[in-house]
Amino acid sequence: EFPDYPFPTGVLSSFLSGPCIYKYLEGYTEQFNIAKYIQFRSLVTNVEKVDDNWKVTYMKTDTKQNVTEECGFVVVANGEFTAPHVPYFAKQEDFKGKMLHSHDYRDLEDYRGLRVLVIGAGPSAFDLAAHLVNVTSMFIHSHHLIADIQEVYGNYKHKPDIKHFTPTGAVFVDNSTEEFDVAILCTGYTYSFPFLNYQSSGVTWSKEYIMPLHNHLININHPTMTFVGAAKYTLGLVRDRQGHYSAQLAAGLIKLPSKDDMFKQWFKHAKHLTPKIINFIGYDNTDIYTNPLLNGTDIPRIPEVFSNILRTQEPSWYSQFLTYREYQINILNDT
Repeated sequence: EFPDYPFPTGVLSSFLSGPCIYKYLEGYTEQFNIAKYIQFRSLVTNVEKVDDNWKVTYMKTDTKQNVTEECGFVVVANGEFTAPHVPYFAKQEDFKGKMLHSHDYRDLEDYRGLRVLVIGAGPSAFDLAAHLVNVTSMFIHSHHLIADIQEVYGNYKHKPDIKHFTPTGAVFVDNSTEEFDVAILCTGYTYSFPFLNYQSSGVTWSKEYIMPLHNHLININHPTMTFVGAAKYTLGLVRDRQGHYSAQLAAGLIKLPSKDDMFKQWFKHAKHLTPKIINFIGYDNTDIYTNPLLNGTDIPRIPEVFSNILRTQEPSWYSQFLTYREYQINILNDT
């Protein structure tokens, strides 16, 4: 929930559906007349540093016209859920059924009565399990997660990792086999910034990381660029505060440390980490990350209670993945 726009009265669930969140965001846009500031039907194709400004080129998708503008500040906000990670599985080309990434999942009715395999043990995989287990004729869940996972009976089957696909299903690493109609890959996402000019941007990135960023947000080499939502495992609340911070930084209301000091802080953070986790914050570290970031600003802090809720509730995402969305969480104070 945004600090300046509470959910409408009557929304009682603590775990909101996608359509409910979409409606909330539409309401927020209408309340603050934001649409007039959004350039719709525009695909950014190039962002490069030119002297003290950024040259941004985008294509109007309806007319195919290319437009270039110069900006003093750029916020990159395509986040970490843009480019699906699609690993290769042995003999997957032999499989005659349908294979898709969870990014492309839309409607449970498309899978009613089918035999479905879901690969992965992240939030998307368990969300799909909750969506599909009661409408599919067989739900097969392949993962190697070691956790206290809710016992499910009926048409739910847990399987280990896949050894290889077959024309009608798969062989798993324990040499057991299953047949299914659809395979859904819940295998995560990768960083993707195809529009950034690599030579002038001042940042380095791969599928697993982007660096160097001060406070998981600010391009150290060119602090007139921020990356809202690039930090892994964060809440919408965090991205909202990053957006407010970026706006105040662009307006000249925030004074950053020197470039040398930002690099010293970044190296201290990064020296013991592998690139894969260098952008990791964690859902339950919301307040630990945002409070130092927001020091010296008038941006509202995120109450500690939200991190505490996540610390206590995250295990239930696995141990009670079919039922935890029914919980009602009542917040009594900020801690």
